[in-house]
Amino acid sequence: MPLGQSDHTLTFAGVPRTFSVIVPPTYSGSPTPVVVSMHGLGSNSFQQLVLTGIQEDAATNGYIVVAPDDAGAAWQLPLDGASPASTDVDFINAVVGQVESQVCVDTTRRYASGMSLGSAMTFLLACQPQPIFAAFGGVGASFYRPVCDAAPPAPIIYLHGTDDQTVPFAGGIAVGVPVEPVPANVAAWAAHNQCSVGPTTTQISDVTQEIYSGCAANANVDFYQVNGGGHTWPGAPLVVAEAIADSAGITTQAVDATSAMWQFFSQYQQTPSS
Repeated sequence: MPLGQSDHTLTFAGVPRTFSVIVPPTYSGSPTPVVVSMHGLGSNSFQQLVLTGIQEDAATNGYIVVAPDDAGAAWQLPLDGASPASTDVDFINAVVGQVESQVCVDTTRRYASGMSLGSAMTFLLACQPQPIFAAFGGVGASFYRPVCDAAPPAPIIYLHGTDDQTVPFAGGIAVGVPVEPVPANVAAWAAHNQCSVGPTTTQISDVTQEIYSGCAANANVDFYQVNGGGHTWPGAPLVVAEAIADSAGITTQAVDATSAMWQFFSQYQQTPSS
């Protein structure tokens, strides 16, 4: 794969699926971390890259970005089933494998992230009994289900606006699906990770950061409550934030979700045998 952005197709389960890859200019052929960034409902990989500004962050910090597309309808999320199985989990794993066949990826430093339904997909990846990712980051959609009980401790960074009208912060209905209150989901993951300290609270302008630590496998849960924030990606480029303000709400610039995720991710790596 060339340096910079390139677009690819992978036939999966008989269906051509697309994804974009960004190889940072610092790539030299040595093992390099990878961040998978998944778009929301009705969006696509190109829009996800623009929304997050992740190309610039990847260039600064030297990681590969993989931005996959759903199959054209939505990510498959069997949230109410008895199993965390999903063909899209298999697809994400296959895309990562395809990338690893062409560039040198540090397989102990794979990370998953997403916006809205892509964030929910990230949580599904965290629920896998044998996840291939070392840490997880999401914005604007979360869950914890009994199927997650069998998963190992999962380091998680998560951000959500209190004025989100698409996925209500206090719980309710999101696109016809019931959702739990955000604080309850965060607390459930902290309990799953056996965190013994926190939450430790810090105020960052209009953002309240809560950190659960003292967790099994050092799998902290780092939660950013964006007070007054909408269904938006914190720190999104101003031109994007202004364009979506009427439909999605306010985008805080007090925290950059992309940068915060990388700072969190970079603390974690899997052991080669995991």
